[in-house]
Amino acid sequence: MVIQHIPQNPRNPFYTIIPKALQKLGWTCIIFDDHTKLKVMLRDSQRKRIIHFHQLEPYYHSATGDRDETSQRAALLLQDIVEFKQLGAILVWTKHNPLPHNRQFEDIDRKFIQDVVELMDHIVVLGEYAKTCMEQYADAESSGSK
Repeated sequence: MVIQHIPQNPRNPFYTIIPKALQKLGWTCIIFDDHTKLKVMLRDSQRKRIIHFHQLEPYYHSATGDRDETSQRAALLLQDIVEFKQLGAILVWTKHNPLPHNRQFEDIDRKFIQDVVELMDHIVVLGEYAKTCMEQYADAESSGSK
């Protein structure tokens, strides 16, 4: 089973393309955006769950453009991802844009990416440009998983 992490207002077509592709391969794909419910599901599950992430900045970028709020939201999201991992989830992150399109908080984004990469079990990078950029955060050859 793959749990697809999707914000309430997805603006990126990969949010729907990836779950449909997984379903065609025979995977059960659950879409979620409620971290509290997901934590309960992970606690109650006897099986390992795969959580697939795509864009994460919609969860932490402030809608009002506030730097402090963005930083706080990034820290809270990071805490949730740490807890998912502690609850036994296998974490997979697909990246095609090395940095968010909105670069208002590039320093926060870079720090967040650096921290999240350390938690991921697998990182799928789409495209040579993204691969080159992501190599500053993760070794492309590290045991074939990141």
